[in-house]
Amino acid sequence: MNAFFSTLVLVMLAELGDKTRLIALILSVRYAAPWVIFAGMTLGYGVVTALAVIFGDLLSRVLPFSIVKYPLGAAFILFGVLLLAGKWGEEEEEEGEGKKEGLLKRVERLGPFWVSFLLIALTEMGDKTQLTTAAMAVRYGGSWMVFLGSLTALAILNAIFCFLGAKISGRIPIRLVKRASALLFVAFGVFVLLSSL
Repeated sequence: MNAFFSTLVLVMLAELGDKTRLIALILSVRYAAPWVIFAGMTLGYGVVTALAVIFGDLLSRVLPFSIVKYPLGAAFILFGVLLLAGKWGEEEEEEGEGKKEGLLKRVERLGPFWVSFLLIALTEMGDKTQLTTAAMAVRYGGSWMVFLGSLTALAILNAIFCFLGAKISGRIPIRLVKRASALLFVAFGVFVLLSSL
């Protein structure tokens, strides 16, 4: 699989069960401006994603993939195991919800675009999606295709949850999504470890 599609699939599955999807729903309902919310969230993700790709690119220039692949593969496997065990994501989501609510109250007067942008840009820093994107940038040498794959996955999810969220929110079993994400992380970690690049 190439950089774009590998990143798109991995980021989409990693982010699908994230609490940030609820933020899209809440903001869309609160402001009744799905296009504005979509634009703000997607631009916020664009900033965070660009930083992840830049970091991954810098790391890939300093260390060859043949050295980085072992900790990278192990990290993907660890992410998957922690997701399966329910030990990764819950604490950060609970912690993040309080941060998001407090931040929302402070910036609400700026309007829905800036609320959406700031919520994503500030609270997603260091999130599993950003770490996944950085890891994919290391894997593929900081490619623009990694950036586009990650941002496309996030934009698709933003669109779904901003425009159709209320209709599908109760129909997606989050536990199943998290398990699929976990298995994909483990599989990709094994793939990285076995790759001959």
